[in-house]
Amino acid sequence: MSRSRKFLISILVALALVSCVGKGKVVTNVSLVDPSERLSPNRVVEAFSKPPERPYREIAQLETLATEEVLSGIQMVESMRAKAAAIGADAIIVDQTQEGRKIVNNPLGINEKEVFRVLKGVAIKFR
Repeated sequence: MSRSRKFLISILVALALVSCVGKGKVVTNVSLVDPSERLSPNRVVEAFSKPPERPYREIAQLETLATEEVLSGIQMVESMRAKAAAIGADAIIVDQTQEGRKIVNNPLGINEKEVFRVLKGVAIKFR
């Protein structure tokens, strides 16, 4: 690959990265306890910071990642709530003790690492 082509590609990648800065991105990953179980999506999902007294069962583990630009933990909880609603959960239990940071290599192969805020929790279904 020619030198000018490499330079052009690096400029395009840099512009793509700059376009992401300041917007803040939040992503919630879901790991279902029983992937074969299909529940109807839910419109309302409660959020708890400790286990509720009502009987329930865990239906999924949740992990929310947010770029450093996301200043509010509320955005992270709302992302978690939206994913939980999509899988049919009645509520989420947000584990405040699991909040932290995760450093990952940039997927575009640039020698930079990205830092993400991390929040974990579980999606539950009331019995």
